[in-house]
Amino acid sequence: MISFFSDFSKSWGAKIILGVLLISMVAFWGLGGLMNTSLSTNNTAIKVGSEKVSMNALSQAFDAQRGRMSAMMGGQYVSPAQALQAGMLDSAVQKMVIELVQSGVKDELGLAASDKAVQKYVERNPAFQDALGNFDKNIFYAYLAQAKTTEAQLAKQLKNELAMQHLTNTIIALGYNPTVLADLMYRYNNEKRTIVGALIEPQNIKISKQPTNEELQEYLDAYSENFILPEYRELSLVSITPENMADKVQLDDAQVNEIYEERKASFGTPEKRQLAQILFDSEEAAKDAVKGLTKDNFYQVAKEKAGQDEIQTNFGWTSKEDLLGDLADPVFAAKKNAIVGPVSTDLGWHILLVKDIQAANMPSKTSILAQIKKQLASEQSYNTMENAVRKLEDVLGEGKTLEDAAAAIGLKVQKTAPVDITGTFKNGKSMDKEFKNITLLQDAFMLNTGDVSSVTENGNGYLVARIDSITPSAQKTFEEAKADLVKLWRAEQQKAQLETVAKNILDRAQKGTSLQAQGVFGNFKSFTENNVTRSTVAKMPPEAIAAAFMQETGNKNTISTPTRTGIFISTVENITPADPSKDSFGLNVTKQNLKSQTGEGMANEVMASYADEFGVKVNTVEIEKAFSVYAKDE
Repeated sequence: MISFFSDFSKSWGAKIILGVLLISMVAFWGLGGLMNTSLSTNNTAIKVGSEKVSMNALSQAFDAQRGRMSAMMGGQYVSPAQALQAGMLDSAVQKMVIELVQSGVKDELGLAASDKAVQKYVERNPAFQDALGNFDKNIFYAYLAQAKTTEAQLAKQLKNELAMQHLTNTIIALGYNPTVLADLMYRYNNEKRTIVGALIEPQNIKISKQPTNEELQEYLDAYSENFILPEYRELSLVSITPENMADKVQLDDAQVNEIYEERKASFGTPEKRQLAQILFDSEEAAKDAVKGLTKDNFYQVAKEKAGQDEIQTNFGWTSKEDLLGDLADPVFAAKKNAIVGPVSTDLGWHILLVKDIQAANMPSKTSILAQIKKQLASEQSYNTMENAVRKLEDVLGEGKTLEDAAAAIGLKVQKTAPVDITGTFKNGKSMDKEFKNITLLQDAFMLNTGDVSSVTENGNGYLVARIDSITPSAQKTFEEAKADLVKLWRAEQQKAQLETVAKNILDRAQKGTSLQAQGVFGNFKSFTENNVTRSTVAKMPPEAIAAAFMQETGNKNTISTPTRTGIFISTVENITPADPSKDSFGLNVTKQNLKSQTGEGMANEVMASYADEFGVKVNTVEIEKAFSVYAKDE
């Protein structure tokens, strides 16, 4: 359960601390709150130098890890036993050791983070900000309550982390300048190649020979376990759905008519008009512009008088309800191509052109009533469905047949042809979605002939099945297996010839016949990838790219690389070396990455060294004993 040694060496420190100098405080941990009273509060769990962690404190940290795991699973309860199996105790121990080592290093080196620095860090943390990006004390205190910590405890932890970040930044700032290494790394990462490739896959190898029955029989004897007919069962099914319950819902005509009167306007499409608009600040300017204004010169006047182009005047399609009050009546009283205005609103003086009119579309009352009835029936059918399930279970509980139970709720029993546990018939077709329910099938395949399954939820409905007959699994006959035997035989032949075929293609390429030329006559396709780098996501497999960057150019240097799906053959046509002198930005990014990695690595070494000096102890025996009670809670 605990994967730590009692004494930690420098190598341990480097391994544990690498990558976790800064523990994220952004996540909100959901705490389970479970604390077993049998855990010792006196025994020391962890000791780093003179600092100690009690078993009680470790159990609280473990509980926090368990709560975090629960939050990541959408609030699903995570038992202590499940948390132990997931390594949450190890994680809690690691976290506490790192915090103690950080605190010791901070004190030894005099790395101090001020209260003000901690305050700024918290206030700038997005996790504690409102929608406008401002620090929100309510969010911050909610976090403290949920994490079961205090401001002082959080401040202490953040001071450690900020101090360690300061250590890393100090090392980086000491003047390490990886110019030569950055130049080499840039050239390595940005070298580009043009690669012609072809993936030779076994399924594309033609096999002209046909297998004999004797050869196929040998395969059947050798691979008999692969040619077993599954167990089949004939089922009788009753499906209860909102759809087949809808016609059993009794609707109140008075209620339907009441809903119609309330909502009839929403069922239709109101009249709409496509408008263009010129907007002025003053009445005088608007009255001047409307003189002689027609649909033909509307956009010209808009540009000359208001400085508005056609796009700016476009008002789009609108209904009467969407217009400002003073605009609605005159606009919707006007005819197509008419000029309306000037009309005054709070926005200014409007002149509008009615470009087009879309008439209102109101369905008939009969069709609207039908829609309302359908919706009500659908809503009420869920209650009817639940009642039907209870009645069906009651009838079955009285010992009556599935047919009797179905008839009691107004449904019919549906019978299936023999089907396997996956819902597939002997002809390879699948059951209808209404009846194909894996949970029900698994249940049904554990019952005997004549048994009735429990009622099973099926999406938004329910299913119940009776087992009518059982056909046990059996060895396929030669004729039943023949088609699959031929496929297996052919696949084995193709696999056996793969290396020979690939070698022949490779030999021809190395002798001067390009992959492109061979692909025209062979049963494979070649392709060309330009500007490929070592990190390119390309058509060719990663292992083939890696191999291609070890090739020289030219057909004679064509190589083959085994891959997961076949053999990849590649020819490098061109190599373009990277030139860092032409990309100062890219070179600088490479240099900064190297400086950061070097600084972090050296800081980790400092941490590991001090961890060794302090003497890190983990009381594994007592921890095992204390947390063993959790291992039995399942």
